Amino acid sequence: MKRPLGAQISHYLKSQGVEVIFGIPGVHNQEMYRGIEEAGIRHVLARVMNRARDLWLMAMRVQRASLVWPM
Repeated sequence: MKRPLGAQISHYLKSQGVEVIFGIPGVHNQEMYRGIEEAGIRHVLARVMNRARDLWLMAMRVQRASLVWPM
């Protein structure tokens, strides 16, 4: 049986080294969140954060804390 697209995307992200995803789960991305759990990616709920800038700042802080910089 073929995986749903959300699960395929999640597994691809995991294969590219993604370990943490920030976001807000909902009906529109439910399959993606199922795939995130299946792929073993950590999810950080950003329910209070309602602007893209706040999510970007959260991601930058995690990146700096892990000392992994994009090439």
